[in-house]
Parts: sequence; structure tokens; C-alpha cells
Amino acid sequence: MAKYNTFKQYHNNPLVTMLQEGGQFGHMLNVWEDYNLQFKDLRKMVSDLFEGKIDAVKEKVDGQALSVSMCDETGDVVFARNKGHVKDWGASALSWKEIADQFAGRGDLSDAFAFAAKDLYQALTRLPKDIRNMRFGQYDDKLPKINGQGKETVRVKKWLNFEIVWPETTNVVPYNHRLIILHNYDAIDVHGNKRERDFDNFARQIKSDLDEVNQLVQKKFTISTVPLQNIPKPENYSNWSKKFNASIDNLLYYSNLTDENTLGEYYGAILTDKVFRAANNIGYNITRDVSDMIVQRWLFDDKRLNIRQLIKNIPGDPDGMGSTEQFREWIKNTDKPAMKKPIIDEIIKPVKDIMIGVGVQVVKNMASFLALDPTGASNNMRDQLMHIAKQVEVSGNPEMFKKIDKHLKSIKQQGGFDQIAPTEGVTFTYKPKHSKHHVTYKLTGMFTDVNQIIGFFKYSR
Repeated sequence: MAKYNTFKQYHNNPLVTMLQEGGQFGHMLNVWEDYNLQFKDLRKMVSDLFEGKIDAVKEKVDGQALSVSMCDETGDVVFARNKGHVKDWGASALSWKEIADQFAGRGDLSDAFAFAAKDLYQALTRLPKDIRNMRFGQYDDKLPKINGQGKETVRVKKWLNFEIVWPETTNVVPYNHRLIILHNYDAIDVHGNKRERDFDNFARQIKSDLDEVNQLVQKKFTISTVPLQNIPKPENYSNWSKKFNASIDNLLYYSNLTDENTLGEYYGAILTDKVFRAANNIGYNITRDVSDMIVQRWLFDDKRLNIRQLIKNIPGDPDGMGSTEQFREWIKNTDKPAMKKPIIDEIIKPVKDIMIGVGVQVVKNMASFLALDPTGASNNMRDQLMHIAKQVEVSGNPEMFKKIDKHLKSIKQQGGFDQIAPTEGVTFTYKPKHSKHHVTYKLTGMFTDVNQIIGFFKYSR
């Protein structure tokens, strides 16, 4: 069966080694979302994380995302929130005043974007002209093609991705200082395509440049980067590694797969089994070709067959006594997002649980956090969660309880509120077998569940 996945643009393009969160940044992969990752890579990744062998690790920031560059002709500082802003060398990009206008009338969020854009404008315009041109000017380079087949000489321009840490607007983590965090660059061609990027070297160069002209401390913000960390081994790192590798063994045993198989093949095998079971319950004699089509559409997001075509391609079962129409109706109903998503979530959950557990332990062993008072920040997050749980309990509203119950269960499964850390998690680079380049992944530990609970309560009141 051919494999297509939701991140097929990512995996077919080895340039996409860094996928950040939010705005122009895009999406950064959770480990369980990399459908091309082999289980032997997953094992090695887990072992390396616990043995301190992955040294390119950074704290993930819970802030507001933007990108910045400078015009070649005028030296103006320009900002981007989406692909349209970076096309044609930033012809439609926004000035700091336009950023302020775009976010006007949104309270603390307006202040965060407006003050950050103005501070970064003030800082970058103080750089010497030759430094500005060297860092942000257009240049030709021999880079991999968009389809990943060979290389071509292409003209690109660098855009620096950064996040705004403004305590009044952070979603979950209670930071208590105002920072502009420089992350990495995207080298973007005239069409707005990302052609190359780094992990953090460019950001460190810019920080050093700004330090040379005494521009790191601005009116509202301090400009900084996230320090690289070496995650130390936990005292019982061997036990943790064995525990999670045993969980991987169980997944492979019950799916009849091996370390050579990929996560996508594992998810596909589980979904195939579910489809066959549904067909058998209805009494429809399903073929493997039919189940493959369903898996391609539901799991790998292959839209080459729309739902009408898919149903039309399901052959009649002469021995089914009307079961064909029942099965087609089941496919039609299950294809709806509200029905399909819980099925896919259930299939992915075992791998997700493993990596959430790994993330909890890795984050616990971090040497430092952006929060100036990590203990106080963790206590603040726990207090919020306990308050929300109490409010939902008092409300007696079953729908509200249903919204947060699975996240509370996930937190309990990973050790409870005491394991909550004052961070969104970490990002790290790793070179799996399927890629010619290092890929940047994120490990969020309990943050995703904490964020879902706090976010739901915040926006449902």
C-alpha cells in the first residue's frame, strides 16, 4: 500500500528541518506525528534523550510568534505573520506601525505586538549597514529543490523567527519578565517558499550583533535567545529507558510489526483492523483494496478520492444481503470529522502516551527555565488547574466535565499535578533514517493537557 501522510509536504521536502509554532512559523512536529519515523529510530531517540546524548535541546516558549527581516534598498525593518507577507522579498510585509494597527483594540495583546515590533525596529536599525546587509540581504545559494530531488541555485532572503514573551498575554506558563526571544531563520525565495533554515545559530549571531551596539535592552523588552541545554541523565535513566522501550515492544507485538516498520505503518495496521471489524459486524465482505482506500483517506489525508468517489468504488457484496449499503453508510458517517477524529486519536494515543511520558521525565531534568521563579510558576499552574477542576465539579455541567476529563486523566496517568513543570516543553534536533537532514521535534510533557484545560475554561466563560 502506498503511503501518504498529513505531513507529506514536510516529508517530501528535506529542507523542512525546522517547523515552528504559530504565524509564519508553521507547525513543529510532535514525535508521534512523524509517520515516516521507524520504530528503531523511536527507540534510539528515547534512549538518547535519557542518556544525555542529544545536545541540541532548547526550552519551548509559550509566547506570540512573528518573523522579521530588513529591506535591501531602504534598510526598513519589516514583519511577517503569513506567507503572503514574505513573498516578493517582503513586498507586502508590515512595518512596526502596521503591526500595531493590525492588533489594535485587543488589550494586552495589542501592547505585546506593538511594543515588541517597535523595540525590535529600534534595535535592528542601530546595526551597521554592512551587518544588516550581510544578515538580511538577498543572496544566491545552491539549495535543495522544493521536491527534494537534487539542488538548484536560487535567490533567497532570511527571515528571523521570534516570540514575544509578555506576561499579560502568555497562555499557560506564568512568565514574569518581558522578552523578545530570537529563534532561527527561514531562507525564503521570491515565491514565499521556505528553502533553508537553521536551529539557532543565526539568532545567536543577531544577538551578538545587537550586543556589540548595546541594543539588547530596549524600552519595553530585553532581546535574547533560548540557551541550548544538555539534558542530564536522571539517576535511574536506565530504568526509564527500559520502561518506555518495553511499551514500544508491546505496540509491535500486538500489531505484529517490527522495528523496521514506521509509525504510519503501525497506525495504518490498527486502522485497517478497525475497518475490517466494522465491516464484519455489518456482514460486509470487505477486500484489502477497499480498506486501503479508507486508510489512505482517513489516516494519511489522501484527498485524491472524495467521499462520493470512495463510496462509489466500494463494490457490492453478492453474499452480503444488503450489507453493502449499510457499510457504505457507515463509511459516509464515519468520514465526518466529529466521528473520524476520535478514531484516529485513539489509534495514535499509545505512541503519544509514550512520548508524553518521555517528555515529562526529560523536562524534569532540565537545568533551567525561562520562568524566573520556576517553583512559583509551577504552583501557579497547579492552582489554576485545581480551581478549574473544582469549578467544573460545582457546575454539575456534564459537557464541561467531558471537555476536561480526558486531559485530567492524562495528567494523572503521567504522575499527577506534582509533575507539572513551568515550561511549554523542549525542542530538539534528531536525524532519523528517513531524512537526509536533522528534523526538529518538540516534547511537551503535560503542557498540551494543561493548555487544553486552562484554554477551554478561559474561552468558555
